[in-house]
Amino acid sequence: MTQHAERICELAHKSAEAEEPDVALRTLTELAREVDAFVRVHVGRALQAGRSFTDVARPLGISRQAAHRRFRDLAPERRRDRRRRLVATDAARDVVRLARDEALAAGATPGSEHVLLAVVRTDSETTRALRSKGVTPERIREHARNDSGQGLDGHVSSSIHRIVKRAAQIALSRDDEELDVPALLVAAITDADGGARRALTALTVPPPASDDRGDAKAVQ
Repeated sequence: MTQHAERICELAHKSAEAEEPDVALRTLTELAREVDAFVRVHVGRALQAGRSFTDVARPLGISRQAAHRRFRDLAPERRRDRRRRLVATDAARDVVRLARDEALAAGATPGSEHVLLAVVRTDSETTRALRSKGVTPERIREHARNDSGQGLDGHVSSSIHRIVKRAAQIALSRDDEELDVPALLVAAITDADGGARRALTALTVPPPASDDRGDAKAVQ
């Protein structure tokens, strides 16, 4: 680490003293690479010490998903026989509670459209993007009242329990220690009852894409 620190100081001084812009830019580019390498050293130390990707992401000012994508190769291998513990975040618990409340108020069986509705009632980058495109709680409620519940594969019973279970699988596949709201959103959109996906389609909004690990990508 001493070599990294010395090199960073050397490059910072060289770029500040450079009289020619092209020299300064080349030096700054090299400095950025050196800083990135130094960041990886510290991230690796944190992960080896048992810190989570959430712990790493917070001081870097990035999301936990972004930290996982960027640094997952630095994480220590988990023992195959080690049981992993997954904890739902407070926000995820609120979403499940709100979804059940919405279904109860509507006199309906709780399903994916109610999870979507509950998610939109929370505050996050993805939900703000959805609301900016007109996916509001009021419009989702209106769609749910008029929805026949008939998906492409025929009627499938709704189940928040199934959605939560799928969200947990998504979180574990991302090597998370927390079941969060994005995992619930992806699970709702891909659920067999089709309610959340039909709601987004009816409101002319393409459902947020998900990568092979189930990460929800914000609506553009």
